Amino acid sequence: MVAIPMAAWAFIIIPVFALLQWYRFKDRTALWSIFQSKARWAFSIRLSHYDTYIWQKLLMLLGVAFIIIALMRPQFGEHYQTVQREGRQLFFIMDTSLSMLAEDGATTRLDLARYHVQQLLPKLSDDFIGIIPYADTAYTYLPLTTDIGAVDLFLEDMFVGMIGSSGSNIMNALTVVKDTIKSNGLANNATLVIFSDGEFQPNIDQSAIITAFKGLNVSVIVVGVGSVQGEPIPIRNEANKVVSYKKDANQNIVISKRLDHQLERLAEAFNGWTVYGEVSPLVAEKIYLHLSKIETNELEQKQLITKIDRYHWFLFVALLLLMVAYALPRAQHVWNRQK
Repeated sequence: MVAIPMAAWAFIIIPVFALLQWYRFKDRTALWSIFQSKARWAFSIRLSHYDTYIWQKLLMLLGVAFIIIALMRPQFGEHYQTVQREGRQLFFIMDTSLSMLAEDGATTRLDLARYHVQQLLPKLSDDFIGIIPYADTAYTYLPLTTDIGAVDLFLEDMFVGMIGSSGSNIMNALTVVKDTIKSNGLANNATLVIFSDGEFQPNIDQSAIITAFKGLNVSVIVVGVGSVQGEPIPIRNEANKVVSYKKDANQNIVISKRLDHQLERLAEAFNGWTVYGEVSPLVAEKIYLHLSKIETNELEQKQLITKIDRYHWFLFVALLLLMVAYALPRAQHVWNRQK
């Protein structure tokens, strides 16, 4: 087996070189015959003996052939190596309920959450990353992957209402995470980064969360988006223009607020951290600071099988052949002079 089979095209030069050398020898003998008798050639002219000339050129051609074979990188035998990948099982849990359309700043809350994740991605190349959106239900939108480009692509395609817009039941998302951890066989360790405004329905039940994740080592960072003052939730038409705002049963405009106490209760259930996601790249730095405190684990083990290069054997043979080809006419000339 060879690694570079295209290098075999170089063998074309061997018959071309042989033909040129044969014509060259004919021209040289014709020239020698003008100045000296053939009987004197062996004593005064190197490579004048036909057999010596043929053997030298044959050895040179063999040397070139072995060099070409070496360039093709012949491979014999196999080398086995076990490679372990360490990192984190990292789940981004994204709130996609209607309240994430509130514009606490220049963008919606969902856009802000997406921005913070995209700021983090370049630092997470060693981790398995999954995305779980939730509202009244939840599902695995992006299974665990190491493809950062795929994560970014899936993030861009997320939108409010992708799985229903009413309700914000975080327990559904946590159940999806728990089932994924138990079924994937990678490790019982996972890290959750939860983006929400804290308007959970129903409210956080810490005892239920602790019971659900008993026996699992789960680290949680809760990122609160939105403002405590609150903002109305705009309703837009197909031209993306605001035509109204969400109203309650009494036709009063609903003001959606970030509920810090709910976010903190969620983090406390896991002994985790709470970060408040303002419009700033420093938020991603704060999240990563907490991530760096979480111990990595062995996530994947692969056995790599690589072919062993043997080109150096052919280079060694080629060197010997070229050395003999170089020395042969000189040794023959000295032998003839001593006779």
